[in-house]
Amino acid sequence: MKISFQIKTLEVTIGRNSKMHNVDCDLMLEGHCMKISRFQAIINLLSNGKFMIYNCGTSRIKVDGEWIDGEKASELRHCSFLEFDDLCFVFKINYYLVCSELGLRNLDRKVFVPKIKIKN
Repeated sequence: MKISFQIKTLEVTIGRNSKMHNVDCDLMLEGHCMKISRFQAIINLLSNGKFMIYNCGTSRIKVDGEWIDGEKASELRHCSFLEFDDLCFVFKINYYLVCSELGLRNLDRKVFVPKIKIKN
């Protein structure tokens, strides 16, 4: 199954929806992911145009092959590879939307609103 989550706000929560808690990107849509916290991570677009992912859960996540423990953060770049338990994602940045959101005139490919795609 291939699922795409489009990020449309400056901050997005990732995890598992439950009766008491909703997240923007529900990883349960992809399948079994009980090792993923209900509130696993937050992705933020910073005012400098960079994206950061904050691991809010008890489970570690991987960003570009590097483990990110709970309460730690990592910068996301275009085509960063994210792993939550057995689920893998590619973080893609829409430079035009980011520049529009931040009011930038010049398109700087180092600056970035993405799609997260689950990669099989």
